Amino acid sequence: MAPTHQTTPISLSTPAVDITQTFASPSSSTEGFFQPPPNVQSQFDDDNALQRALKFFLPDRVREELIPELSTFSRLVLAPKITRWIDYAEKNPPYVKHWDSWGKRRDVLVTSEGWRNLQALGIQEGIVAIPYDNERGVFSRVHQFAKYHLWAGNIEVTAVDGHPLGPWKIDGFKWFSSATDADMVVMLARTTKGISTFFAPMRKTVPASARDILGHETELNGISIQRLKSKLGTRALPTAELVLNGTRGYLIGEDGKGTKEITTVLNIARIHNGFTAIGLWGRGLSVVRAFGRARSVGQKPLLEKTAYVTTVAKMHVEYRANVLFNYFVAGLLGVVEQEQIKAYRSVVGGAPVAVGSVGRVPGLRDAQMAEHLLRLLTPVLKGVTAKTAIAGLAECMECLGGVGYLENDDQIFNIARLYRDANVLSIWEGTTDMMAHDVLRVVYGKTRVAVLSAMRDWVKAACASTRLAEQKKVVSEWWNRWETWLRDVEKGEAEMKARVVMERLADVVQGVLLIADAESDGDRNAVDVLDAWLSTRRAGMGLSGDEGSAGSWRVTSARNMRVVYTAESPVGGQAKL
Repeated sequence: MAPTHQTTPISLSTPAVDITQTFASPSSSTEGFFQPPPNVQSQFDDDNALQRALKFFLPDRVREELIPELSTFSRLVLAPKITRWIDYAEKNPPYVKHWDSWGKRRDVLVTSEGWRNLQALGIQEGIVAIPYDNERGVFSRVHQFAKYHLWAGNIEVTAVDGHPLGPWKIDGFKWFSSATDADMVVMLARTTKGISTFFAPMRKTVPASARDILGHETELNGISIQRLKSKLGTRALPTAELVLNGTRGYLIGEDGKGTKEITTVLNIARIHNGFTAIGLWGRGLSVVRAFGRARSVGQKPLLEKTAYVTTVAKMHVEYRANVLFNYFVAGLLGVVEQEQIKAYRSVVGGAPVAVGSVGRVPGLRDAQMAEHLLRLLTPVLKGVTAKTAIAGLAECMECLGGVGYLENDDQIFNIARLYRDANVLSIWEGTTDMMAHDVLRVVYGKTRVAVLSAMRDWVKAACASTRLAEQKKVVSEWWNRWETWLRDVEKGEAEMKARVVMERLADVVQGVLLIADAESDGDRNAVDVLDAWLSTRRAGMGLSGDEGSAGSWRVTSARNMRVVYTAESPVGGQAKL
C-alpha cells in the first residue's frame, strides 16, 4: 500500500508583495541621494580673519589699492585650471634621470607639467618679488604675505639659468634639501675661521668650447643629486640628498660669522612657514564652512547643530589669533627691513625711505624695538602656528566625515593633502623644540635686557587705555607672571619647560593682538573672538561653572555662529538627549 502524504499549510510572517505596485527605488551607485558639493568661496571674500588683519595692519589707502589684486588672485587659485595643475603635480612626483644614453652622468631633475605651471604662476604673480620691489615700503611685506596666505600650498621658485661662479670651492653632503629645482642656495660651511655663510648658484654655464654634441649649455655647479626622498606630504616638491664636490660659491658677510649672517634667511623662512600654516588651515576652514552650509542632518542645515558649530568656532578663534600673530611679525619684518634699506642707501646712494616709520604695527615705538621683537617672536610664531595648523587640519578632516579623509581628485576639497603637507611645518626650518630653545637663547643671551624691555613696553603700550579693561588685566597678568617666573627660575628648569615657555609667550602676544584688534573699531565679532579665545585659556572643565548663569549656553551658541559665519542663525529649543 502506498504511503499517505500530508501537506501542512505554511504561514508567512511577511505578506506577499504585489510587484505591480510602484515603490521608491533603493539607493544605488547611480540613484538615490547624493550630497551636493559644497560651494567653497574665494578665501579673500570669505575669510573674516584675513579681512580683519588687512584692515588692522594696512592703512585704508593701501588696503583699498590691494583689494582688486587680492580678490582676483583669491578666485584664480580656486579655478579649475589651477586645481588640475595641483592634481597633476600630486600624481606625477619628481624623479631624477642620473645618466644620459651615452653613460654620462647628468642628474636631470624631471618635474611634472603641473608643478612647472604652478612655478610659473607664482613668478608671474610676484609672490617672492613683491617685498624686493618695495613699491609699498614698510607695507610691502604685509602685501607679500597676504598674497602668500592665499597661495599657500603651491611652491614657487625661479627659473634655472647658468650664473658666474664664486671664488670659494665647497665640498660636503646635504642629507635633506628641499626645492632641489631652485636656482640658488644659501648654505653654511666651515672655513679655517669657523662656520660661514655662502651663496651658490645651482647650475653653471658650460663654455661653448666644452659643450658636447648635444649642446648642453648648463650643468649642475659641482652638485650631484644622490636620490630624491619619499615623504608623507609635499610630494610634488623635489626633496633630495645632495653631494657637493667643488661647488663654487660666494661668501656672504664676515668669514667665520655664518650663524649670525644666516639668521636673516632663517627668519624669513620661518615667517614663510607661519604663513604656510595659516594658508593651509585657512583653506581647510573655508571647505568646512562651505560643507556646513551644504550638508543637512535631520532636515536641518549642519550649521544649526550647536555641537558642530562649537567645534568649528573653536578652530576659527585659534585661527584668528594665529592670523593676527603672523601679520604682526610680517609687519615687524617690514619695519626692520626699511631701516636696513635706509642704512644701505645712505652708503651707496638711492631714493630715501621713510625715516622712523613703524607702519601700522600696534604699540611699536621704533625700528630698534621692532628688531628686538622680531628676533624673539619669529621662533615663537614658527613653533606655535605649525602645531596648531596640523591639529586644526586634522579637525577639519573630521568635520567632513569620511569625505574629509579621502584623497579627493578635486583638489579644492582635498583636506587630506593639506593635512599631509602641513605635517612638515613643525619639522623644517627647525623642529618645535628647536624653536623653543631658540627663544631661550634670546631671553638668556647678550641682548636679554633690551629684548625683554621691548616686550614689556609693547605689552604696556597695547594695554594702556581703559577700554576692554577686564581682558587687558588678564593678559597683562599673564605677561607679569611669565617674566617673573623666567627671572626667578633656574635655567635648567626653563630648558626642561622650553615648550611651555614658548607657548605661554605666544598666549601673551596673541591676547594683546586680539585685544588691539577688537579695540580698534569696537567690532562685535572681534570682541566675540577675543572673549571666546580667553575662555579657552581659563581653568575649568567647560561643562559647568565656567559658562555663566543657566541658559547662557544660548548666548555662547549664538556667539559661536557669529565667529564662524559672521552672522547669527536661529538656534533651536532646549537640547534633548
